[in-house]
Amino acid sequence: MRALFDTNILLDIGLARKPFATAAMDCFMETVALGEPPRIAPHALATFYYIVAQARSRSQADASVSDLLASAEVVAFDHEMALRSVALGFGDFEDAMIAVAAEAAEMDCIVTRNESDFVASPIPALRPEAFLKKLRR
Repeated sequence: MRALFDTNILLDIGLARKPFATAAMDCFMETVALGEPPRIAPHALATFYYIVAQARSRSQADASVSDLLASAEVVAFDHEMALRSVALGFGDFEDAMIAVAAEAAEMDCIVTRNESDFVASPIPALRPEAFLKKLRR
């Protein structure tokens, strides 16, 4: 299953946020184990870096990004995709960008803890538990 990981899932992993970190890491690692790199939108990676650097340190953010990129793949995002993100009319522009990135990369789903933010998404959003259930079928 091809999945784009939302920023909140990346932060759950990078900051070991309880009680979410275990399910987030399981999603990430099981995707890798099945031969599919977890996908990440470029802006999500930038936000991840910034928040980890603020919460921990720049060196920890550097290490965390390197760890993510050892297994994950950053998807493309361009001008036309930014315009499509605006046109989707989401309440949160960052979520619209995630949805458009997932659509353009032909993902099967978006892994997020905030499914309700993606009701209008062209790609379905799944909570980590639901994603793991689908992966394990």
